[in-house]
Amino acid sequence: MRAILCPHEIGRNTRQDNAATEKEKAGREARARAAREKRVRKKMIG
Repeated sequence: MRAILCPHEIGRNTRQDNAATEKEKAGREARARAAREKRVRKKMIG
């Protein structure tokens, strides 16, 4: 738990916000992994 809140975080449902951030992060990681795999495959073929 963070003691200092940014002004835009005050009055926000933090648990909901954290869940949304986690979901977004997971999606980004999945996309990054897919892109990495694609590059590796290209290297192997080439």
